[in-house]
Amino acid sequence: MTRTLLLGGVLGGVLVFIWGAISWMVLPWHAATMKKFSNEDVVAVTLQAYAPEPGVYVLPNAGGGKTPEEKRALMQEAERAMAEGPIVFASIQGPSQGMGKQMGLGTQILAAMLITWIVLQAGLASFGGRLALVLAFAVAASLVGIVPNWIWWGFSTDFTLVGIADMLIGWALGGLAIAWVTASPAGP
Repeated sequence: MTRTLLLGGVLGGVLVFIWGAISWMVLPWHAATMKKFSNEDVVAVTLQAYAPEPGVYVLPNAGGGKTPEEKRALMQEAERAMAEGPIVFASIQGPSQGMGKQMGLGTQILAAMLITWIVLQAGLASFGGRLALVLAFAVAASLVGIVPNWIWWGFSTDFTLVGIADMLIGWALGGLAIAWVTASPAGP
């Protein structure tokens, strides 16, 4: 079982990773869903001045009240500001440390190992059943990891749909490897 877990994790994770690289660096669909600031230099200088440390920033931000009255007042002010716009949800990073650190191959392998283990526990006899179980996880991951950003933070519909399609295609490819590796209790 350990061999099967490792093989499913590595093969499935690497396939998902390769798909992600193709999806983000070769295909135009992700870039087509992102808007460009009209004057990036001014925006960058402003962000460096007013968002001095890496983190997630929200505008308007209703946080910080200590008493119930302060919290209520801040929430009312935030609601007024939201009605006027803009509403911003931004992840601010410092200078790039290189893409290697950000690529996430290890997380893909760990996720594929977990899914391989679950597929093994399910004991499904058919290749199609095992692949469908992996795809069910991709749908669930999309519903809990991508769709909430569309609902709560106003991520655009096209950005959200591309993210879901990307997830499903990547895990369909990874699922092919996992379904093959889990063909029998001993693996291939």
